[in-house]
Amino acid sequence: MWIGIGGRVVQMETYPEFIERQIILKTFKAIIGLLQYFTINSIEQPQKF
Repeated sequence: MWIGIGGRVVQMETYPEFIERQIILKTFKAIIGLLQYFTINSIEQPQKF
């Protein structure tokens, strides 16, 4: 199975730790982005939150 990451194609069986790390990083950044988004919205518009 082949997977494309950041413009590069790597073999999943060869780089499982690398792929797991990338998924964790992207998930972590997504969670932080959502937290920042909701925090900013709740500060600017507390009545709608």
